[in-house]
Amino acid sequence: MPDAVRPEHIQRKPEGVWQAALMLATLCAPVAAQAQDVTWISIEVPGLIGGASAATTSGAASLSDYLIEHWPGASHRVVNANPKRAWSMIESGERACSLYSLHSPDREAAAYFYDTHLLPPAQLVVRREVVARLVRNAAGEVDLPRTLARGDLRGVLVSGRSYGPVLDDLFNPPRWPQVTRVTRSDLGSRLVRMLAADRADFTIEYDFAIQAERQSGAELPDVQLLPIQGASAPLTSGIACPRNEWGLATVRKAASILATPKAVARLRASYSTLLSPDTLANFSRQLDKFYADMLTAPKP
Repeated sequence: MPDAVRPEHIQRKPEGVWQAALMLATLCAPVAAQAQDVTWISIEVPGLIGGASAATTSGAASLSDYLIEHWPGASHRVVNANPKRAWSMIESGERACSLYSLHSPDREAAAYFYDTHLLPPAQLVVRREVVARLVRNAAGEVDLPRTLARGDLRGVLVSGRSYGPVLDDLFNPPRWPQVTRVTRSDLGSRLVRMLAADRADFTIEYDFAIQAERQSGAELPDVQLLPIQGASAPLTSGIACPRNEWGLATVRKAASILATPKAVARLRASYSTLLSPDTLANFSRQLDKFYADMLTAPKP
């Protein structure tokens, strides 16, 4: 809680309970007023409530639609932005929240988060004919640093996108000349089409995004998804708002809207249908706990 509204600051005042309550309300009023004007940054995420394509790929309303419907007192607008632009807006403190951002320790310095999805780890998406050139361990996981050090495979990633702490540390700052960064309006699931055109040998993506691409009817190359050594832990993503008083008020309001049985069921239904049967079977227990915790965990 920001220092300006901490209860212990109020309790030192001599005016009494009612005067303290009035002071607290006065201090909070500017934040509440600011939170009435909200810009939601939409990044296309196939299959999830949270992206521009969610309604067409899953039949579920987008996250922005749900928040707007259940927050009638605010003035909302939705803008499309690529990941790099979205985080530039958040880091500069604009009154804008990203609807779908990977939650990483580094990003907590700039944003408050309310997590809405638990993600299976991203995997290496590679053209099948180059699989034999990967360096892999006994478990079949790709040793990505050693593979990249060979220098004979071309990669493509999205500029400004987080791929989780382990992979972000590997790729930032850029030090692999054979890995290209491109700016896109979505999170990059369509980069797999570059593999078909022989413009790259690999990218990194979640299996649900590849599933959504296949369900959309896109012609995809013959690719294989392989686990990455050291990057096997699930990741969380959700709403990210600037780390200021407006952002805290807004992310708390969003949390109060989404931490309901109806909203949680909708989030999970739109997501689970996009996971492959194997992933869903292996991941279901963790998903059960994650969505149960959404209903009971303390708000931001």
